[in-house]
Amino acid sequence: MKFKIYDFDNEATIVETPDKPIDCIMVTILSGDETGTIYFEDGESQSFDASDCRTEDFFDEAYVVMGNEVDKWASIVPRIIPYESKSYKRANIWKGICANKIKKARAT
Repeated sequence: MKFKIYDFDNEATIVETPDKPIDCIMVTILSGDETGTIYFEDGESQSFDASDCRTEDFFDEAYVVMGNEVDKWASIVPRIIPYESKSYKRANIWKGICANKIKKARAT
């Protein structure tokens, strides 16, 4: 599988994973850069980082993408206005999707 991650300047980096089932992805935004770890169902993991030149790590936020939702998360193409960051925008979109699922589940 391949998907894009974004740095603070909205530059995309392609992450390529082995062709095996993903258990979950732990996404962390550090100084505006998407970073994290992919956990596979076989117990192995793979780290990723959209930046190769970050000088300080400011923790902005973190969230989880479950394996059965990775395609949905990866398909999010954040549309931004000037001075916005795609990494923050995708995180906010994803949190909105998760919040809607919780509301629906509570309503039943």
